[in-house]
Amino acid sequence: MRASTLFILAFAILLGVGTVFGIQYSGILTKKNGNGAPKEELPYVLVAQQNMFEGIAINTAYVKLR
Repeated sequence: MRASTLFILAFAILLGVGTVFGIQYSGILTKKNGNGAPKEELPYVLVAQQNMFEGIAINTAYVKLR
């Protein structure tokens, strides 16, 4: 192979890799939220962690935040 062919091939590979990283860095292909509004955080809810029956005193072992 001639030196000019190797130079063109190396240049094309470097240009392709640079383009891929440039597009990734710019964020063109990332998905964005459609309406632009921030997501609301859901409130925490106290739920039963185990089955609770009549006559049991409820403590932290029986409930958790979800």
